[in-house]
Amino acid sequence: MLEIPDASTGELVLRLAKHTLSAHKFSNVCLTEMDFSTIDSSDADFSFSTLRRVNFARAVLCRARFGNTFLHSVDFRSARLEDVDFTSAVIKEALFSDARLEGAILRYAQLSNVDLTGAVLTNADLSMATITGVLVNADFSGADLRGADLRETRLHGARFDGARLANARFIGNSPTEMHVQMARLAHAQNPSKSLPSTPSQGKKSWWRFLGG
Repeated sequence: MLEIPDASTGELVLRLAKHTLSAHKFSNVCLTEMDFSTIDSSDADFSFSTLRRVNFARAVLCRARFGNTFLHSVDFRSARLEDVDFTSAVIKEALFSDARLEGAILRYAQLSNVDLTGAVLTNADLSMATITGVLVNADFSGADLRGADLRETRLHGARFDGARLANARFIGNSPTEMHVQMARLAHAQNPSKSLPSTPSQGKKSWWRFLGG
């Protein structure tokens, strides 16, 4: 038996005879400190909800919906998140290390202080997303990052083969060699756009990072 109460009211949101959340609807709920690790949550709908300290580690969440959801300290480590919809979600301090996010939709999502170490985001849609945190060894091959903001990320070992990068921003306060490399690629995909100034050094032009 699996019972899920509303964190704000204490009222029972759902009681399930089987240990699965597959295809269930949880829109507009507040869930706190719930353990859904390893549970099949495919096609579940968490849209417009608030999730705090929820554990989805190693869970199956294929095609689940988190659109316009607020997620804080949620654990998605090694979870299957293929084709999940995070459109316009606000995601803070979440763990996505080694998660599979192939084809996931993170359009306009705001991800702050997230850990995407080793995550697979091939063919994901991150257009206009804002990401801060650790992207070490993450795979963005074929992903759509047009207009995305990755200025405050750790990119070491991340892959962007065939990614769409036009208008993406990579030059932040402390750009690494890889940030500069990605900024070059983004500019090459949209050469008509003027090069912006570096925010932390008003008189130092963006091109000077490229030229050394």
